[in-house]
Amino acid sequence: MFFLECLSYRILSEHENHLKYTNSEMSEMECGKLALNIKVRLRDACEKRKSVLIGLWRIVRVIFDNDELVNAYKRLIRSWAVSTVMTRENLIPRTKQDTEDELIAALIPFWDMANHRHGHITSYFNMETCQMESTAQDDFNEGEQIFIHYGDRSNAELLIHNGFINSVNPKDSIAIKLGLSQSDPLYEKRSQLLQLLNIPKNGELKVLPAPEHISPELLAFVRVFNMNEEQLQHWICSERATDLLHIDCALETSLESKTWQYLQTRLMLLLRVFPTTLEADETQLAGVKCGKLQMAQIPVMILEYRILEKRILAAALDYAKQRTKA
Repeated sequence: MFFLECLSYRILSEHENHLKYTNSEMSEMECGKLALNIKVRLRDACEKRKSVLIGLWRIVRVIFDNDELVNAYKRLIRSWAVSTVMTRENLIPRTKQDTEDELIAALIPFWDMANHRHGHITSYFNMETCQMESTAQDDFNEGEQIFIHYGDRSNAELLIHNGFINSVNPKDSIAIKLGLSQSDPLYEKRSQLLQLLNIPKNGELKVLPAPEHISPELLAFVRVFNMNEEQLQHWICSERATDLLHIDCALETSLESKTWQYLQTRLMLLLRVFPTTLEADETQLAGVKCGKLQMAQIPVMILEYRILEKRILAAALDYAKQRTKA
């Protein structure tokens, strides 16, 4: 009960989750992928938990027997269930295999009391004792905070699922959606080569922070996308097809030029969609931090996320320009 009360307190006060975002705050993210991801998550979450929420509402109705109070409480339950409890479900092995499902969702109070710090996973399910076991990442003294690693998540994922961002996140990335057109005469060959590389023909691929900038999967996809029929056939038959994932793969100059020109154009378009520049956002954030501007917590967090997103895209664009010249 104490754990559930803590979760209730956090949803009402400290825990910043996407259900708290206003229309204006959502519009601040419309130019990037984040708003769309939040909308998709909200839709999926509400569909998956619809029956559970209806059941909770009926229980509250019986307890309070007051329509006005029930209607006011209904949103609280929905917010609490979808954005707080749902994000803390962990799939663990069942102790009794009495169903077809091998895993069951469980709440683990200790994890919810620990903040995130990048590192490595130190929690495992002990099959012998049938319990979760979690250890600290480092030595600590009495009274010091214990951190755990939430997993390798981008800032978009941290913001959506956990309600915060990490300005020095080594696992940050920007997902961009790319896909093949079925009207392309070489659609089948491109699909075949992408399958050999374990890259989806339609999906999201990552732009990374420096020094990588372009993920291997994104680079290989764009290379395949720009190949002619002869080049596609060569790599489909080659035993070294996975070389396409490497930055220094030996390719014809014309293909490599097309690849980096395509990436340059795509990154440029992504940056142009934003209504403000990176410099303007950085100036605004500096004003907030020095006290010249006043902003609420959620808008500041969105502004910080937008700056990090633009920095990754801008650095990747500069890198693509350098590769194009080379």
